[in-house]
Amino acid sequence: SPGEIGEVGRTMVSRILEEERDVLVFFYEDEEAKKLYGVMKTLESLDEELDTKEIEFVKTSDENIEVEYALDKLPTLVYFENLIPIEYDGNLNDADDIRAWIFEELENTAIRTVDEDTLEMLVDKSDDIVVIFYDAKKKKQVKFMTDIDTVDDEAEKLEIFMVKVDDPAIARNYGVFALPAVVHYENGIPNIYEGVSSHKAILNWLEEQKTTNVIEEVNGVLLDRLIKKEEYVAVLFMSECVAEEKLACDELVESLEEIDEELDKVDILLVKMDEPQYAKTHKIKTFPTIALFRNGGISVYDGKLNNPMSILKWLTDLDNLRIEGRIEEVGITMLEMILEKEEDVFALLYEEG
Repeated sequence: SPGEIGEVGRTMVSRILEEERDVLVFFYEDEEAKKLYGVMKTLESLDEELDTKEIEFVKTSDENIEVEYALDKLPTLVYFENLIPIEYDGNLNDADDIRAWIFEELENTAIRTVDEDTLEMLVDKSDDIVVIFYDAKKKKQVKFMTDIDTVDDEAEKLEIFMVKVDDPAIARNYGVFALPAVVHYENGIPNIYEGVSSHKAILNWLEEQKTTNVIEEVNGVLLDRLIKKEEYVAVLFMSECVAEEKLACDELVESLEEIDEELDKVDILLVKMDEPQYAKTHKIKTFPTIALFRNGGISVYDGKLNNPMSILKWLTDLDNLRIEGRIEEVGITMLEMILEKEEDVFALLYEEG
């Protein structure tokens, strides 16, 4: 009801942030509630006004929820714009200052700068986020970023939201060295845009991401993260596709895009990469090659690459998906496929954490 801020748990916070563009959340510790009586009254005085602006306003005291959203202090008032958190750093008893801050943030159209913890949170929780890495100490790159806000408006129409990271050290942790660089995460799966040339080119690339079934391109660092996080990752290892090889490489990628959707249905990710040195760490020396990482272990395809259906059959063959001496971690879709193909299945169902 107006003037009363709803108390919600972490599941509801997550659901609201998924569904609403503009959300205000007051994070606090339950045992501090009495001390915060004055603050609560101040915030409640704003709630009715925010309702008219269609801003969802809730409070939560779930234990350690602040860690989940990369926040470093309690109590804290946070405005989430498309899940991107902006913390209020003023006086929580000053209703006028909070009101001015909220309306200023609502009008702010600039791409938000985030730190590494916030970036990790967004990659984990957001369906669609674009990260632009650049060096804030390089004038040309800062100018490039100033001009890029026009792309942000267009990207938002595609329901893709952008953040920027201005520290090259964070970019390096993601295996990104040539700046500026763009990484598009869709449901946590990265795709790198190499050779950022113009704002228009970025927008065209993003439109292609949304409208076609493209195979995401990753680097070694991002692939290592995916292998740790996902049960099954299929990788097309390519060396530099130049001159006469380029056509063959393009045709191979196109043919694999035909089976990518089928692989998605059984929770097998398909990505491509162009880092021969990384491939060699897995004893892959000829290119192109397709490999499957199964819960971290690797298996290499030795059939013909010009037949996408035989590649699909190999990737979804239960004998290839099994790892000797280990219990495979699977998702619901993969479990359903196993139950269809096998007469006897022993499965351990458990809750994560």
